[in-house]
Formats: sequence, C-alpha cells, structure tokens
Amino acid sequence: MKLTEEKIRQIQELTGVTPEQAEQALSAANGDGLEALLWLQQSHIIENAGVGYYSTAVTAAYGTGSHLPVQREPEEHREELPSTFTGWVQWIWRFLVSNRLEAYRKYDETRKIECPLGALIALLIIAWYVVVGVLMVGIFLGWRYRFAGPQMGGQKINRVVNQIDDWAENARDDVKQHIGKQK
Repeated sequence: MKLTEEKIRQIQELTGVTPEQAEQALSAANGDGLEALLWLQQSHIIENAGVGYYSTAVTAAYGTGSHLPVQREPEEHREELPSTFTGWVQWIWRFLVSNRLEAYRKYDETRKIECPLGALIALLIIAWYVVVGVLMVGIFLGWRYRFAGPQMGGQKINRVVNQIDDWAENARDDVKQHIGKQK
C-alpha cells in the first residue's frame, strides 16, 4: 500500500495533525481516508466532533497502545462559563451528555464500553451499590477505566483512576502469587 502525499496533506488539512500523525493514521487505516479520521478520533489525537460513529474495521488492525499526545484546544478557544441560570443548565446538560466513562482492557487501549456521565450519575443515584460493585469486579477482572470527552481537559481524575487500576492489578497479582505458593 502506497500512501500518497495528497492523502497525507488532506488528512493534515482536515484535522490539523502533523504529517507524521496523518501518515500513521493512513497506514493504520490501510490508506482509507475516512477510517484514518476515525482512527485519529479513537486514538484521542483529535477530538470527536460530538457525533456518534460506527466502524466495521477490525480494531486490532490499528495496533494497540498508541500513546500519541492528545491535541487540546488553545486556552483562548475554550468554552466560556455561562452567566445566566439557563446558560448553566445548558452547560451542565452538555457536560453530562458529551463526556463519558470508558472501559478498556489494559493491553488493548481501544475503547470497548462507554457510558455518558449523565447516565452513570443517574445509575449511581438509583442503584449505587450495583454500579460500584460492577466497577470493582471489572477492575479485578482486568478492565481499566478513563474519563473522556471535550470538557475533560484536565487529566487529574484519570491519573487517580489509573492509580486505582494499578493498585487493583497489584492486589490481583499478589493473590495469584499467594495461591500459587499454597499449591
């Protein structure tokens, strides 16, 4: 598969990524421009446009563990906080609908399951013990969690979630080691 300079330039113009990132996306998508755009979104290199998408591509073809930096909006383009009550209600609604909790496996960082924050909060209010139990069981079964979305610029909460995930992984390994010694 030969990547043309024209395709790389088109991806770069559409998304604002570097030529190297555009080439990597096109390589991962076997030269398909639309799949390259989806790959850039799923890799969190560019922000999701706020619409849903579906891809028939096999995610393993994109590789695992891409750790390219997420492009963030410059500070002057960030959304201003509202000054009226209705503005605050609209802002909170957008925050709850457009941001989400994602679940993924440690060694395959592509998103497997996602839940909008509004739905997660509603479920926590209705049946917090079930939700917390499912999340804890998931952690001990090797699932990892992260918060994502357009208003999730600060990653402090994800660092805390990663520390919890690492703690659970260490505890799981200690239990396996302890059980192995008893046999």
